[in-house]
Amino acid sequence: MSLYTELMNHGASHISFHEALIKRFEPEEICNTIKTLLAEPQHHDLARALGDAGLSLYPESEDMLVINAMMAMLRQDWDTVFEHMKPLLTVRGERTTAVSYRILVQALIKRLDYSSAHSVLTEALSRYPDDEDMQSVHIQLLEWAERLDQQQRPQ
Repeated sequence: MSLYTELMNHGASHISFHEALIKRFEPEEICNTIKTLLAEPQHHDLARALGDAGLSLYPESEDMLVINAMMAMLRQDWDTVFEHMKPLLTVRGERTTAVSYRILVQALIKRLDYSSAHSVLTEALSRYPDDEDMQSVHIQLLEWAERLDQQQRPQ
């Protein structure tokens, strides 16, 4: 029986499920269930709670980190996006994709942490030098840094 079916059979219309139920399922099944729940607006809170539960059970799961980061992006909760993307890069290591770097950089920019965004972007560009989106963001960051520097100088 799928996790989604289990949740619906237990009347889990809210955040009232047991950890023992969730433990029986692998991260991939939990993520698939979250995706199904996200398709139904009345289940968004349940999807988020399931994401939190899944992450607490599988804190180094790429699937759980990605789905939780994506849900945070939908809410435009950039601090939470950062909290999930930073460990994802560590878990993936050399397998980190250009898209993952771009999402982390976007979260840092939205948090107004331009210095960290620039550091991550520099690392990302060393791995993906031909990524046009990253090059564009890099130029934009340099322009912002230059403007900030000019504003901070006494006239």
